[in-house]
This record gives sequence, structure tokens and C-alpha cells, in this order.
Amino acid sequence: MGFRQSEVNRFFDNCKQVYEKEKFDPCHIYNMDETGMSTVQQQKEKILAQTGNKQIGKTVLAEKKRDTAVVRVSASGGFLLPMSIYLRKKFVVCW
Repeated sequence: MGFRQSEVNRFFDNCKQVYEKEKFDPCHIYNMDETGMSTVQQQKEKILAQTGNKQIGKTVLAEKKRDTAVVRVSASGGFLLPMSIYLRKKFVVCW
């Protein structure tokens, strides 16, 4: 819906209603943050070019692997252990 003032206000109004209804303790409210990590080492190569050139060219990796690290902290200051999410891993469920 977009990041508009009306939508932000509606989100916080909904949060307030839920918190008042459910009476959550601060230790049960968590904030989660995620960040991408590269698992491919990049080598720094020296590139020589004439002075004044604005576009020199770039080196592109054959495959960029981006894994995700997730950290969760509660409103009371407690935390859960960090978690890693790996790309291209098959999860097989046997029923």
C-alpha cells in the first residue's frame, strides 16, 4: 500500500488495539532484523585507465551467493540466538 502517513498511522492503531486486547509482556514482543552476507570472496584487481574516463568497466562474478543472517531482540532486552538462512538448500519433508 505504500509508505504513506495514513498507512503508518493505521498500522500503529492496529498494534495498539492488539496490545491492549492481548496484554503482551515486553519480553514477548520481538524486533527482527535481517542482513545479507556474501559467501563468495571477491578479489580486488587493479584496473588501469586513462585519467578522465568515467566508465571503466566492471568485473562480474559468475555466481553471487547471498545468505541471510537474522537477529531477534525483545522489548525487554532479551534476545534469541542468531539464525542463518542459506540459499539454494533443498528442504525435503517426508510424510
